[in-house]
Amino acid sequence: MVQITNRFMISSEKFVRNRYGRASWDEAREEMTPATRADFDRKLDPKGLADFDKVADVLRAIEKTLGPRVANVLFELGLHNSEDDLSVTQKLVMRLISVEWVLRAAALLWGQRIKNGGRIEIRREGKGHVKATVFDFPEPVAEWWRYLSGWFTCAIRFSGGQDVRVVWEGGGDTPTSPTRFDAQWK
Repeated sequence: MVQITNRFMISSEKFVRNRYGRASWDEAREEMTPATRADFDRKLDPKGLADFDKVADVLRAIEKTLGPRVANVLFELGLHNSEDDLSVTQKLVMRLISVEWVLRAAALLWGQRIKNGGRIEIRREGKGHVKATVFDFPEPVAEWWRYLSGWFTCAIRFSGGQDVRVVWEGGGDTPTSPTRFDAQWK
């Protein structure tokens, strides 16, 4: 069992300004390549726009319970995945129904980065705490994933057998000390 304790700080200026509003989606759409934008538009319909509003509500709830950095990271994951991950993006940002669902979806997204199997299940335990359970990691296996989004950097290392470490830290352009999710399972 992995216990992850997070320490939150003031959210980024962009995050505060946009608050997950539809303007954020419009801004993200403008940054897409033509092919990605066409696929994005093709998958949207009036119901999809309503889903965006629902997502905004859910992300605000996540901000209250888990802090702005967690909400912002999930928001950024949904916006900036590669074209190959667009179906995962849709599931992550358009079908959110609970904080727990979001955390499970994020865990599945991370799991897809692991080449030889293994699974991480994450759930909220209380304000400022999430708990991750590590399943079926082959031995040995290690996978690093660095996620870069302006002010935020995410580095996750999975190692199998008797040692599993997860480090998720923010920094980038912000001068403050980073948000850090640091867990070790032995």
